[in-house]
Amino acid sequence: MEIFLIIVLIVIAIVGFMFIKFSMFKSRLMNAFGRHGLPYTLADDIYTQYSKRIHKLHAEGFTPEQIATHIIEELDNILD
Repeated sequence: MEIFLIIVLIVIAIVGFMFIKFSMFKSRLMNAFGRHGLPYTLADDIYTQYSKRIHKLHAEGFTPEQIATHIIEELDNILD
């Protein structure tokens, strides 16, 4: 019973850590988009549309600022 309780607490701690880590990443990414002059609603739409690409870049070690710059450059190339 005690081992089960310890395992449950560890799982809760890991889930909490991942939630905090994700929310901090998205916040930093939204701030990076804002520094490039994008309003929050547009940045949130971009995040929704490009979430797989953004997470792939993040897994490869890109910082939120680099990801924002990369995505904005891609969008500029599409719109030009």
